[in-house]
Amino acid sequence: MDHDSHHLLNHLKVTPSPPSLTDHSILTISLETGAPDHGPGWWKLNTNILASPTFQRNIRDFLEFCFNPEGPFGHTTPKLLDHDEYDSLKYMLRKLCMDYSAKQQRKKKKHLLYINSEINRISEIIPTARTSPQQQLLQSLLTELDKIELERLEGQAIRSRILWREQGEKSTAYFFRTLKSRQAKAQMTSIDHPHTGVSCDTTTEILEATTTFYKDLFTPSDIPITETRSFLQHTPANVFSEEEKQECIRPILRDEILDVVNSSPNQKAPGNDGIPFEFYKTFQNSILIDILTSQCNQTLKKAHIPESWNSTNTVLIHKKNCRRDLRNWRPIALVNADSKIFSKVLSNRIQQTISLCIDQYQTGFVRGRYIADNAAAALLLMEHAERTQKKKKKRTPTLHASS
Repeated sequence: MDHDSHHLLNHLKVTPSPPSLTDHSILTISLETGAPDHGPGWWKLNTNILASPTFQRNIRDFLEFCFNPEGPFGHTTPKLLDHDEYDSLKYMLRKLCMDYSAKQQRKKKKHLLYINSEINRISEIIPTARTSPQQQLLQSLLTELDKIELERLEGQAIRSRILWREQGEKSTAYFFRTLKSRQAKAQMTSIDHPHTGVSCDTTTEILEATTTFYKDLFTPSDIPITETRSFLQHTPANVFSEEEKQECIRPILRDEILDVVNSSPNQKAPGNDGIPFEFYKTFQNSILIDILTSQCNQTLKKAHIPESWNSTNTVLIHKKNCRRDLRNWRPIALVNADSKIFSKVLSNRIQQTISLCIDQYQTGFVRGRYIADNAAAALLLMEHAERTQKKKKKRTPTLHASS
């Protein structure tokens, strides 16, 4: 390093590498940079722990305990849990997941330190002087280190959103570059204030400018009630029959919830409760689905939703052009998975009857219709009109003026 940069060095360590990757050790150096400070973000469930039988047993036992006489909800049943109690239950599940993840992380870290120290100790012994047990232990430790490295790479591949890769692929550099590229694209290092145009470089300034911009953008305009009524007065009435209306608002069944849960995609960013679809898939045979079904039915009947469904995390994704202009960042609201499940159930029901009130020429957002059909139809009409025009020109005789 250049002597003028020594003050940036804050950490250095040497780590043995898995033998399948390289026979060299890893030299890790951490440097301080001038990038803005980042907050801790929000907690998201590490889906790797869902495969643990111990974790699954802990969650199932906790759900059963909650409704025992000694439990926090012993006074009620899963089907009679109100919205506030439901949010409390989710908070408890979240805390249980966080504690289990932290405990497992500490155990892994301690185990990794032990493996590295043992590898270093045995590696210092001359190969010809090693006993057979020592050689076997070294090989076992190296195999264990390989296993830990594979788990770490799997997590890195998920975070980098790699959708396809070969089984057992260990392209550490590729995963790392992809992850860093995504993080760099999502990072704001400097923006222009939407009102003053002054450059904002610190975290506090960037947050204030961003809040100001989206507060102005999302503040609704006052629309006179007369204009609203005028706009809606031609809305057709009695589009649905009474049977079709009842089909849309009938009680939600457990099987409907399960169908949506099992058809939901994996590796999607959760909302601010940190619980993804995979959690509901793992515990789909527990009373968790009964609880969720009850909450959906209460919401459908009373038009009152749990408070956690009203809360989202909004992230900004850069679209194109200048990164300093907030107009070039797209806000994406991350909704909790249980709220998405409820919305999807209603969407599935509406899709059964929506074609009755949406004109056939509206091809977008209706199942079985494709918005590209309208574009294709327009192109065909243009081509037909062009050919028709050419035929007309050929049939029309050309008149010449007489001299």
